[in-house]
Amino acid sequence: MWGVTDNSDDPDSSTGDDSEEEEDGDEDGVYDDGTGKALNRRRREKDLTRLSKVTERLVESDTPLDPTNELELAAGACLVWDTNVVVQVMPKFSLLVASALVEICGVAGSIQRGKIGSEGKNRGMMGGFDEDELAVFGTNRGSGAEAEKADGVVKEYAAGLFGVEWVDEKAQVEGWEVAVGVFHRVRGGREMSGKLLTQLELTSKERVEKLLTYCGENNLEDEASEIAASFAERLSGTTSYGDSLHFFSLANDRFSLHNILTKLTTSSLLHSTPSPAPSSLDPVLSSLLKTPTSITSPILRFELSGYATLRNFYESRDSGDHSRAVKALVAVLKSAGEKLDGGVYDADWDSAVEEWMIAVLLGELMPYINPRKRYIGMREAMDVLKVITDFECVRGDVWRRAEEFLQRVLAHKDSRGDGGSGGNAGGVNGMTESGYMAGSMISSWESVRDGIDSGLVSANAAPGATQRAWDWREGAEGWKVADIIRVVRLGIAKIVADAWLLGE
Repeated sequence: MWGVTDNSDDPDSSTGDDSEEEEDGDEDGVYDDGTGKALNRRRREKDLTRLSKVTERLVESDTPLDPTNELELAAGACLVWDTNVVVQVMPKFSLLVASALVEICGVAGSIQRGKIGSEGKNRGMMGGFDEDELAVFGTNRGSGAEAEKADGVVKEYAAGLFGVEWVDEKAQVEGWEVAVGVFHRVRGGREMSGKLLTQLELTSKERVEKLLTYCGENNLEDEASEIAASFAERLSGTTSYGDSLHFFSLANDRFSLHNILTKLTTSSLLHSTPSPAPSSLDPVLSSLLKTPTSITSPILRFELSGYATLRNFYESRDSGDHSRAVKALVAVLKSAGEKLDGGVYDADWDSAVEEWMIAVLLGELMPYINPRKRYIGMREAMDVLKVITDFECVRGDVWRRAEEFLQRVLAHKDSRGDGGSGGNAGGVNGMTESGYMAGSMISSWESVRDGIDSGLVSANAAPGATQRAWDWREGAEGWKVADIIRVVRLGIAKIVADAWLLGE
């Protein structure tokens, strides 16, 4: 039978089958319309005729099947469409053959199959009834148990394909890609394929992107989020910040996005320079920073804004573009003060920059408060004074956290950012250590403080000698938050007074 379907010579075709020679001779006389359709149709009819004759010969054979050989019995049962054997016995020998037989027999109507997709809805008002209720009306498709067993064979075969890495490595076709196509032809297969997709090993970025594309095309939003979050968490042990941000944004995991960017902002402030250094940026993060308008996720755009603006400040400061630097720094300072608007602390307000960074940001602003050369305009001066006023009104834990962070920043003045003895020699980003884990519910400052003290947050921030236009911490040893605020207030007061005298 295989020889016939494979278009090879039948070993028994030479015995008493002169009609085939006649067919071969007639084939050349078949009218061909130029497309070969008539010739192909004739060949298909010939193959079916040969297959029918071989099947009849096997059924009418005087040689009985071996009753002790399950494979022979299964093959014989298939010839007479014994569905029980196809479903229960054939899978022992080959799930592939059994699954193919179930699908072929299902199309032919000799094996009961489950309903797929919206078939129930297409029955109108009858779509709301289950199989038992439909049986009362005599409109069900048959035995639910039979359909369940038949579909179970196909599901088992499809599930097995999930364990096959490559079906065709040259064509880059993975086992799961074939499996989901099989599942689509089984009742409940879509849900089962979704569960199995989330259990696949995420071995590469390419595989993850292929999985996410499939989930997106088939409305598997929950599965896509789970896959993206799982891969992003795996990346949390590397320096692939850009990929981590990208996949956390696909998972809509705002908390993890905020954690990563808070860590990067903290590391930058600790060393008063961009972290990572421009030469150490991974390609994805570099692209996000250079082309923020291309970011499709509003959550990522918002969370990235504070860190990106702080980097802009440092780059402008070191390049001598002080007007641009001041505008960027004031924008970051305003973002940090959003939770304190009106002098009332709102912990639930979403802000791209943490409020405990205010004192250090004011420290970065001090070199620009120069009465001899004005870098700050009236608008920027008023914005800074508002943040300071709100900050002083709140005090309490907000002030304490800002004080603790300031002292750690001052202590890192001479640090090169190589992590020291407590650093992370492996160069990982530290998000999975010391409580600083993606999705962790530990408060932002508590987790960052632990990361700073263990050297994880500051590790590899700026390897080698750091080049800055200046370091605001020169001469600020032992300063407190109140000292910085006093200097900034006095400087802004002089700027405002000069502006009044000049009639601005």
